[in-house]
Amino acid sequence: MSTQFLSKLSQNYIELLKDDKYYDVTIEVGEDPNVKIFRAHMNILCYRSPYLQRNLASNKRNNDNFLVHIKLPNISPEIFQIILEYIYGGILSLDGQDTLDFLKILIVDSGIVSTISSWIDKTVDKKFANVNEYKFELLLRGSRDGFTPKKFHELCDGKHNTITFIKIRGTEEIIGGYNPLKWESPNRGTWSKTKESFIFSFKDKNIKDAIISNVKYEEYAILYNSTVGPYFGSDIIIGAYSESVDYTNSWCRKCYYEKEIRETPDKFSMEDYEVFQIKKQ
Repeated sequence: MSTQFLSKLSQNYIELLKDDKYYDVTIEVGEDPNVKIFRAHMNILCYRSPYLQRNLASNKRNNDNFLVHIKLPNISPEIFQIILEYIYGGILSLDGQDTLDFLKILIVDSGIVSTISSWIDKTVDKKFANVNEYKFELLLRGSRDGFTPKKFHELCDGKHNTITFIKIRGTEEIIGGYNPLKWESPNRGTWSKTKESFIFSFKDKNIKDAIISNVKYEEYAILYNSTVGPYFGSDIIIGAYSESVDYTNSWCRKCYYEKEIRETPDKFSMEDYEVFQIKKQ
């Protein structure tokens, strides 16, 4: 499927947000005096966001059996507009945002509405300081695209400046990392050197207590191999026994990065994961 076709499809879904005839959900966002009503489509919200799916499931339709109405008072209308455009089109546009502190990003894989802005400017390459010039584009979601190394490399090889988010099964933990280099898939393991890579973790939706760990041994920052997915040093390992089977070898431990990002470093199981590319507008 061509990039041009995907871009057009993405735009078509975003335009669907303007539809005033076939919506079946209204969402009341914000608190007085900053409240706005959004119109949306239940099927899209449920398939694209577990968080909204759970919210919708707990709200009954009104008397005419047509509209479902939900309230999200803890999100500003401006930020929710960005979230909706991401849910429908798969692109997080930063255009018009004045500072990184104002950027809010929806991590759909775990159903968490979270901010990752307060620390991203202290770890990501300084060339992204002018945040309004960039956008976050979703490359891969495990629950949508599969959990095999083959699919990871099909969608992510050749892509640089990427951020990976991993939801650990059975916990409220998110771990991940930033890779400024292009992903590759050699048949044999190849280390790639960079001083700009970092890994991170946070839990219970609490970004304020996020742990950020910069690469310590630059020559072991990123490992490339056809049988692995995101592989940050030996600190975050996502691997499989062959290219076409699901990941079964996932580890998080302190090795080539500065800090330990989990209280109990060990093997874990992924509930889902996403890879975004930071691209210039």
